[in-house]
Amino acid sequence: MSTNAESSSESASPPTDAKSGRSDDEELIAWLRDRDAFCPLCQYNVRGLASPRCPECGQKLRLTVALVDPYLKAWIALMVAVCAGAGIGMLFLYALAREGWPRGGDEYAADAAILLQILMIPTAAVVLFSRRRFQRLSRQAQWLIAAIGIVLVSLSYVLFLAEMS
Repeated sequence: MSTNAESSSESASPPTDAKSGRSDDEELIAWLRDRDAFCPLCQYNVRGLASPRCPECGQKLRLTVALVDPYLKAWIALMVAVCAGAGIGMLFLYALAREGWPRGGDEYAADAAILLQILMIPTAAVVLFSRRRFQRLSRQAQWLIAAIGIVLVSLSYVLFLAEMS
């Protein structure tokens, strides 16, 4: 079932290239005339395509330019740290739901560590859904953000373990 936005965009005339006078759909069909290419969804070979839809799965196709090797090292490092913290945060949430907040004296560091781990749960979602925005940052900024995330998660582990011993 298509949404109104999808149906209105499909019914509108496709954009036209000013130089060649051909629409994007015509450019795609011309490009695939004598080239092997595969549908990104079903992997069907769309060579010789007659319309801008995959004949196998029916999805609309378009000709695009994409990065060959997107730089993901800093984002993956940040994601690993944040997801590790979120996993521990989920365990803390479970323990808090069963037992309540630990009653103690001056264990503020442990409380801060528990809270920081719980806050990593929504942070993991933000990092996951902000990947493209993250990739637009300079590599230096990417590594700075990744380092801050790694340090915060590591610090919360150290604080918690120090208070427990």
